[in-house]
Formats: sequence, C-alpha cells, structure tokens
Amino acid sequence: MRRWLLVGAVLLLAAAGALAYGLTRLDRYLADQRDALQAQASALLGRAVTFDALDVTLRGGVGASLTNLAIADDPRFGSGPFLTAAHAAVRLELLPALRGEYRIRRIVVDQPTVNLIRDADGWNALSIALLHRAADGAPTAAPGAPAAERVDTRLPAIGAVVVAAMTIDDGQVHIVDRTRQPPVELAVTQLRLRGHELALGAPIQFELAAAVLGASAPNLTVTGMLEPGEPPRADVHAEWQPLPLNALTPLLTAWVGPPAASLALGGTAGGTLRIAGAVDRTTLPAIDGSVTLGDVSLASAALPARIGQLSGVLRVTPQGVALENATAALGGAPLRLACQAAPPADPLVHCRLEAAEITAAQLGVDGRPGDALRARQADAELRPRDAAPVLRATARVAEGQIHGAPF
Repeated sequence: MRRWLLVGAVLLLAAAGALAYGLTRLDRYLADQRDALQAQASALLGRAVTFDALDVTLRGGVGASLTNLAIADDPRFGSGPFLTAAHAAVRLELLPALRGEYRIRRIVVDQPTVNLIRDADGWNALSIALLHRAADGAPTAAPGAPAAERVDTRLPAIGAVVVAAMTIDDGQVHIVDRTRQPPVELAVTQLRLRGHELALGAPIQFELAAAVLGASAPNLTVTGMLEPGEPPRADVHAEWQPLPLNALTPLLTAWVGPPAASLALGGTAGGTLRIAGAVDRTTLPAIDGSVTLGDVSLASAALPARIGQLSGVLRVTPQGVALENATAALGGAPLRLACQAAPPADPLVHCRLEAAEITAAQLGVDGRPGDALRARQADAELRPRDAAPVLRATARVAEGQIHGAPF
C-alpha cells in the first residue's frame, strides 16, 4: 500500500512539475506574442489597446491577468485614453470549457478610469467596434493597419459565455457633455461595482457604490437588476446620503442656461428611490421612495425674496410627488408649506403656504413701516401647457396693513 502511495505522490509531483513548466513556456509565448495580441484586441474594439504584461495562472482557476491596460479613445473625441486600468484578471472554470461552455468564474478590474464624452454626434463609448460587429463576426482591420492587413476577431460562441462574478474596485468615471457650453463635467470616484451571473441577453444583477458631487467617501449605493429586451426593464434601488445642493448649481447653470446663472442653492438632500418597470422613450417606470430635505435655501435674481430653512420629506409614488408638513422661511418669515405634483401624463402642481405674519420687507416689496399680512394662507395651482403654463392663485388674509392703511 505504501508503495502505491509513493507511486501516486511521484506521479502528482511529476504532473505538477510538467504543468509548471508548461505555464512557464506559455508565459514566454504570450510575452513573445504581446504585439500580436494587442493588435487582435485593437481590431476587436476598433481602438488601440496596449498593456505591459500578460500572465497566466492556475490560482483560483485557469486565468490570465494584464497590467497597465489602456484603451485609446475615438480620435474624434480627443487623443487621451478612453479606459485605463492598473490591473485586470480573468479566471475561467476548466471543466465547463472542456465541454465547449465558457464559464468565467471571476473578472476583476483594479483602479480603472473611464472617460465618457458626449458631443453632437453622441457618446464616445458607442463607437467601439465590438458594438457594431457583423452577425458572423467577420474579421476587421486593426486601427492604423493597411486595409489588406486583416486580423481575425471571431469570438467563440459568445452566447454561451457566462460570467459568474465581476468586480470593479476603486474606479473613476469622468463624464463630459460637450453639447452644453460651457461643457458639463461630472466625476464619479471610489467606484465599486459587483455583477453576478452575467450572460448575453440575460438579466444582470449588480451592486454599486460610489462617491459623487465631490464627496470624500462613497455616498451613493445602487443595487438591483437590469433586464435586456424590447423595451428593457429595470428593478433598481438607490440610496444616497445627504448631498450638498450647492454642488448642483454649476450643473443646473449648464443645463438650464442663463435663467439659472443667478441661482444659489444651499442645504442637503438625501433619500431612497426604487425604480421598477419598462424603460423607454414612451414608458416611464414606477418610482417609489422619499427624499429628505435639510435646511434647503433658494435664492435667485428672479425671486423677490430668499427661500430658506426648508426642511421636510418629499414622498415619491407612481401617483406623483408630495411635500407635506414642511417648514421654511420666506425672507426670514417662518411658514408652513405643502405641495403635490401629479405625474407627467397629467401634470399639475398645487401648493399651500401658511404664515402667521409676513412683512412687506420679507416679501421683497416696497412698503411703509408696519406693512404686513397676518394669518395668511395662499394656494397656487400650476398646470404646464405646450404654449405656456397656466397659474391660478388665491390668498386669504385675516388682517394686516398695506401702505400704512390697516384692514
């Protein structure tokens, strides 16, 4: 029995040694073929692809890893990189591969940076050749190569490829919208993304965390499912910690234009939302959740008085948005505020404002000393129209003084 155990141990050691030798030879082969592999990857994406080293390993399954990966941007958008990553690794399950099934155990990408740019012709990411390949996966030319120099980029049974898990760690996404002047820029940092059971045409389960609006730590989490189809469907839950609203001012100025140039926002807004249902241009998904407003302030040259100290909870449902029992200050005068907004299909906004007293100075209008409205209640109804919005308002005042005359 000991003899058979000894023979088995010797065979295992011999196999391990042969495998190690084979991997060493494979590493050397891949190093020698790096230029050819970069050319094939470049042809597949229609972008120049470079990396420093390509290694193979058996740790955690048969796999390969890249260091200092870089994918060039479409020249129409600039000469910088579209994507860079310090390290990327793929682990393949061996037994399914022997049956012709490509099941990837894990994909890991460390410290990637993605630059997303939009101009009048669209997004730079959408010009990647892989997204426009012919159904038969015909060979394409590598970027910069002569037309006659073809590189075979046919993919193996991509519909059968399943990725059990994908991880992106410490990523950054820089978004630039050049359709606005000046261009709108937004940075997402400390991005951490997890995907599960990824397959072509199948629902995608994911978890995401990131820092937005200049936060020093992750303040946004998004989890859920995206399902391809016509139309695509989503079931996503988002939660964000209180965000500083003053960071939105440059974005609003760029998107809205001159009317928002004098806008000053303050305070915070945090909350949770769930988005579920079909997502396309004609159908809006159902949205449920709440947004907590903390000491929000709004000032603009278009407003006669500053709105401040707004605190309350916005309730969001498929039937509309409601702000109930909120408190605020108008020109420093304390007041209570409630608003309701109907869905976009039949838009209607109704607000009620109640205040014990508001002086002429607090309203931002000229008046005499003592001019004020007491026990004041105002209702306003706004219904957007294609031509112009329709506004109806009523006000009830118990007593007060206007231009020195009491009533």
